[in-house]
Amino acid sequence: MIFYITFKDLYSTGYAGIRKKVIAQTKALENKLGKLCVAFWCNQMAFLMQEENVIEKRVAVTRKEYGNVLLSWIEKYDVDRTYVRYPLSDKFFLEFLNFQKEKGIRTVLEIPTYPYDAELPFGRLKGEDAYYREMVGEYVDVISTYSNDSEIWGKRCIRLVNGVDVEKIPFFHGKKENNKIILIAVGCMEPWHGFERILEGMGNYYHAGGKRQVYFRLVGEGVELNRYRREAERLEVQDYVEILGQKEGEDLTKCFYDTDIAIGSLGYYKNGIQEGSPIKGAEYCARGLPMVLGYDDMRFPEKTPFVFRVPNDSSAIPIDDIIKFHDHIAAQENYREKIRSYAVKYLSWDTVMEPVAEYFRERS
Repeated sequence: MIFYITFKDLYSTGYAGIRKKVIAQTKALENKLGKLCVAFWCNQMAFLMQEENVIEKRVAVTRKEYGNVLLSWIEKYDVDRTYVRYPLSDKFFLEFLNFQKEKGIRTVLEIPTYPYDAELPFGRLKGEDAYYREMVGEYVDVISTYSNDSEIWGKRCIRLVNGVDVEKIPFFHGKKENNKIILIAVGCMEPWHGFERILEGMGNYYHAGGKRQVYFRLVGEGVELNRYRREAERLEVQDYVEILGQKEGEDLTKCFYDTDIAIGSLGYYKNGIQEGSPIKGAEYCARGLPMVLGYDDMRFPEKTPFVFRVPNDSSAIPIDDIIKFHDHIAAQENYREKIRSYAVKYLSWDTVMEPVAEYFRERS
């Protein structure tokens, strides 16, 4: 039996994208390796799921208690392989990993972001992690990463990219009734999204007499949202900015119906990161949308025609250049269908998770 283990609450606000990713990863691994279980921690309860149905749950108030529940389930279900989403290191996490090693369980540890120090606030958690993580390599077999690192903490890396469950992403290509351009950004509105760069670019564009109507649609909640609202007012572009809050399912799909360009992360420089493969990039591709990216994305080679790259810094995004990019790609026949096809061919989770499945097959 294989367990997919996460220490996050997959159903809390802001974690919809991670929840979809975990479900898609487990589905891909099940397609290749057979049934597995997913364990997660929510509202001081430990849950064990199979095929999206809860099969067990127990009280687990603290992280230590959650770890103890996991150990009991691992023994009960005779688990021989685990895929663990990295939760930051502490004494209890190392004890959990050590238990698996002593039982001969093969463990792949996924690090969603690496390096990640710049994402952590100063405090006890950051200090504990910095101390204990140096010992993690003693207890795991291999690390999966979304960076280009070949080795982390002395362990070989399986390099992954964030994929997409293409079948679950609706595709819509309606005809535009006007000449305006609508940009869309979906996310949990964290500093590394850097969407203020678009707002600054819009301020420059309209103050310089820009005639083409360009709108920016923000979908999601988070710590930066009020800042974006204030920036839009300060730059006098609030009439061109739509702030829609959190949307999921059909409500989210409706937000995309008349959009033209998706905006990826523009603030990776704040965390000292140059490259990545955020989930949203794959989802935008599956929706057939051209993208603006402010980092090196391993899924899209440098000359990918539907990706417009901007510097990984704090500079305002030149809206005139965005307009030219839009007009160039929109003039191409069936361009959205071609973008969608790219996602089907290269970004499905079945394709992405094959190296992990192969590793588990070799050691089953």
